[in-house]
Amino acid sequence: MPRTTRGLASIPKLRELRKQRPHESPSAKLWGFVVLGLIIAVTLHTALTRRSLGQQKSAILGRQRALAATIGPRWESVRSLLVETAINAAKDPWMGDFVSPSLRTRSWRSEQAVFLRLGSSEATSPQGVFDAAKFSPRDSFLSCLRAPPGALGSDRLTRFHRMQESFAVTRLLDPSWVEDVQSADDELRLKVFHEQLAGATTEALNTAVTLVETAKSVLLVIDEVPGNLPADAGRVEDVQRSPHGLRVLLVDRGTRMHLARIRVEPSVSLVPGGEGRVSDEESLAAIERQAIGCSAARLFDTALDAALAAP
Repeated sequence: MPRTTRGLASIPKLRELRKQRPHESPSAKLWGFVVLGLIIAVTLHTALTRRSLGQQKSAILGRQRALAATIGPRWESVRSLLVETAINAAKDPWMGDFVSPSLRTRSWRSEQAVFLRLGSSEATSPQGVFDAAKFSPRDSFLSCLRAPPGALGSDRLTRFHRMQESFAVTRLLDPSWVEDVQSADDELRLKVFHEQLAGATTEALNTAVTLVETAKSVLLVIDEVPGNLPADAGRVEDVQRSPHGLRVLLVDRGTRMHLARIRVEPSVSLVPGGEGRVSDEESLAAIERQAIGCSAARLFDTALDAALAAP
């Protein structure tokens, strides 16, 4: 009796039939369906993504409009002083030094004040002033400025509010912020705006605006940048480390009147030390900027005192 093949006898037969069957390429019609399916899938994904982005933008801008409606007018009022004063101070020609006699009886060194320093090439437009404020550091000009009577250590600087702090919080109140949100084309970019909006609470915005509203004076320092140089922060920092002119203005915040307007030209020569001398270029540049800034503050104090002492 013949033995029966164990297992699935049909499998070898199917393999043999496949070998004998001619190879068939996918038809053009099949490829058309595949391409059409991909196009539909991509179109659907794009539409859903755009819809999601649109919904997120609407939510962000809705919250922004609510904040702008309540705090925006107050912020616009106080920031316009900084912007207009900076732009006018950077214009040529220099209007000449001036010190108001009212400073003889005014304790301006003890008053709450706002501080802003930027290059003349940056103070050409409101947006330029806003951008420059991000890089207005806690530099040596304030540290070397004569302190109010009785102030010691860090107390000598507590009366100054640096404008970059308020500009950073109120960034979303600017029309340019709204334009950036509207032009965002991916969720990662919108996430940044979500975070900025989350940080700019009503309390934070109120504080940022109130600190400027309650200040009695504005101390503005303009570094004169040659007109042929580009207006970027790196270039301004290069100018700040070398001898150049600085325009220093003390302005009454309430009346917008100039209390003092003095131009100084500090020139400092650093003498290299021994083994501990700085060789790193970045550190050397920082030291030179600090030396120039400190010298400018001393010159401002000296010129101001001389003007007030004159009959």
